[in-house]
Amino acid sequence: MAETVLTEKDEARRRYEFKKMLGRLEEKEGSGTELISLYIPPDKQISDVTAQLRDEFGQCANIKSKQTKTNVQSALSSILSRLKNYKNPPPNGMAVFSGAVNIGGDKSTFETIIVEPPEPLGTYTYRCSSNFELEPLRQMLEEKFVYGLLVLDRREAYW
Repeated sequence: MAETVLTEKDEARRRYEFKKMLGRLEEKEGSGTELISLYIPPDKQISDVTAQLRDEFGQCANIKSKQTKTNVQSALSSILSRLKNYKNPPPNGMAVFSGAVNIGGDKSTFETIIVEPPEPLGTYTYRCSSNFELEPLRQMLEEKFVYGLLVLDRREAYW
């Protein structure tokens, strides 16, 4: 019984930390389409992902804004260098967020964050935007089981 309680507390703590991390990611913004969100499911080959990212790196030459082109290429390079450490994705897959994040005024800082989700990712997604795409991770925080209570006495019933 004590092991179950510890596991439930650990799970609640992991869920809380995951929710806080999502909140921090939601606050980050970039200018233009400089922020990359990449979701890699557990059954996707890392070699296939790196091949697509190299192709995207070549496509960046078509971006008209020099600053956006540089920031997207930097984000792709950062992701590619981090993916070299992985032969296969983790058991639940992984989410990678990278790009030049505005920190106020005319300044930005470059960040790359790798998240191992609490549940398996279902689909592969690559997206460039001014915000990180977090909906697949938000869905993991939704309650899966809902319980109801029905109270009956001789005259009334409450749900």
